[in-house]
Amino acid sequence: MKKNFIFGLVFALESIPFCLLDPSQSFDLDAIIKGNEAVNIADVWTLYNIKTSSGRQRLADVIIHAVENGYL
Repeated sequence: MKKNFIFGLVFALESIPFCLLDPSQSFDLDAIIKGNEAVNIADVWTLYNIKTSSGRQRLADVIIHAVENGYL
């Protein structure tokens, strides 16, 4: 578990902000990706600060969990 936890942590650090996006900040990948050409995610997804304290706490809790359980 400890060996592979970093992959879950990285995924959480990317996915939680995405899940907390305001609908006005979201994007349609189907409209952006055409065919099999690679798309740089930095050109598509602009990250904004998490607006709510509960959202920021949710992200912080993942890191706290990792530290408290000896994964980091």
